[in-house]
Amino acid sequence: MATYPDLVRTYLHGRHLLRTADERRLLRAGVDVYGLDMTAAQRLLGEEATRAGVARQVDVDAATRALLAARPSRTGRAGRVSSAEFERIGQFYRARAGGQLPQAEVDGRIKRLMIEENVAPRAEGWLWRTRGWFDRIPEHQPMGGEPAGPGGGTGRGAAPDAVGADPGSVTLAVPARAILSAWAERANAVNVAGVVALYAPQGLLLATAAPEPRQGQASIRQYFQTLLAHPRFAVRMGPELASIGQDPVTVSGLYEFSWVDAQGQPVMVPSRYTFVLTRPPGPGGGAPDGAILQHHSSALPNRPGSGEV
Repeated sequence: MATYPDLVRTYLHGRHLLRTADERRLLRAGVDVYGLDMTAAQRLLGEEATRAGVARQVDVDAATRALLAARPSRTGRAGRVSSAEFERIGQFYRARAGGQLPQAEVDGRIKRLMIEENVAPRAEGWLWRTRGWFDRIPEHQPMGGEPAGPGGGTGRGAAPDAVGADPGSVTLAVPARAILSAWAERANAVNVAGVVALYAPQGLLLATAAPEPRQGQASIRQYFQTLLAHPRFAVRMGPELASIGQDPVTVSGLYEFSWVDAQGQPVMVPSRYTFVLTRPPGPGGGAPDGAILQHHSSALPNRPGSGEV
């Protein structure tokens, strides 16, 4: 069975920055799914991030706050930041974040930090000295689950509710949770026709064990006829790691397949998934108001049975 460090390593793979919203989701999974206390989850996550060389947004923000606080005072105008200095702070932030964030997002994040730390911009200009250079920067809006600063609320950019999001938030146009629940229930019931009905007519399945893409329901059906034929086949949905969009919505996370092999031995294959979900183009549909456009599945590396899922 996949462990909490497995979950963290899978999520961090190929990333340069662990955003605050995603870190909170991972910590919640450590507590709710793996039974850890928050201190242990934070320690393990920090160790894996350090091992993977992935920067954490919370650390980048803290370093930038310290940089803003350490700026020298200037004749009664302490804390005022010029446009040139703002650019240098942006270079510092972007480098600490792994150099992968778009410059517009970096500028917006620094603007928000300045507002939270009560650091004012310097008025500039030839004829009229204004802070227009600063006011024109769009303020970074926190992504879903990310703190918006001392006020505590989320901004206009907060991601709507999806699989794994906090209860009480806005419901997605596409009911991601219902579609994935239906997929798991039908797979566990060895209902091949029911599983295939969840996919769009020209849906795409990129499966671990199939060397070629499975395009369309007929090809997808052949795959699941083989997969679900394993004795005592089951799939257990694990923590959802991220969800983006409303229609289509992309949902990524972990799940685990299990069955009994020809020698009667149990096989468990921890895996990762990405589903792209949309409303069906016409009447019908295999799940409430939704269909699977794309499904990408891969087993966690170096696991027994990873070539059979």
